[in-house]
Amino acid sequence: MAQLIRQIWKVDPSSFITIWKHDQLIASVGKIPLHDTMLHVLACEPLLQPFVSAWKPVPMAFLLSFIGIDPELEDKTRAYIIHTLINHFSPSEWILDFTCLREWFPVFELCGFERAPWADATTSLGTEYRAFVLDLTKEDFLTKLDRSLTKGQAEQTVDQNQSCSNLQELKKVLNHWNELPRDPAWSEAYTRLFPNRRTLAGSSEWTGQDVREDVSGAIQNLMQGEEREAILGKLLMYTYIQGIRPHDRVAERLGLSAASYYRHLNKALELLCRCLSHAN
Repeated sequence: MAQLIRQIWKVDPSSFITIWKHDQLIASVGKIPLHDTMLHVLACEPLLQPFVSAWKPVPMAFLLSFIGIDPELEDKTRAYIIHTLINHFSPSEWILDFTCLREWFPVFELCGFERAPWADATTSLGTEYRAFVLDLTKEDFLTKLDRSLTKGQAEQTVDQNQSCSNLQELKKVLNHWNELPRDPAWSEAYTRLFPNRRTLAGSSEWTGQDVREDVSGAIQNLMQGEEREAILGKLLMYTYIQGIRPHDRVAERLGLSAASYYRHLNKALELLCRCLSHAN
């Protein structure tokens, strides 16, 4: 949608908020007012057709979709962008976020945005854009944010308590990978840990080989997923299935430092645990 930027600027230059480091522009955010003239400009973009055709006008409404970041400063700049966005939410009554960047999906949901699938769209090459709406017509942003954070923290506490317990048990099973076919205690532990997986073996009695095939299949699925999931899947494959030791060899193979390796390993175990918690 880059071709829209110049047209949007001509209609309303104040649509773009800039972030500077000394005299260098390092990021910009487009908060585009949805008045009649601007809607006429946006209607020329096929990706925005679902939104434009289904949207019902609301006072003080904005589109949040254009974010530019200096690539070398992306990690350091993200927090500034979120802070800048939050500072500009309050004067609004309705905001549509429209993005294909998956790492931003949970950020907007945490800030009180709700999914708006009626405005979703897909490019000709298959890139999916998702829409999220922040409706402040009946509730101010700070109240909505506080409620969202309180709910999220409560759910996170429950999930973390259960997750920590499950992760430790799953790690024990994986650490005894070679013993699974010989020692039924580990397949029984796996069955207790993931009772939803029982039907996948065709009976309620799991053998060690059943467990190995089930876990290996889940890891293979991760390795065939998106780049981040693929890396975590490879890490699990090298560390537990292939049993490569010492750990430094796995870290070197994946181009990770020792510290990064262990952080990624924890993330990989969490991801695998979530995947195994859902039956195919």
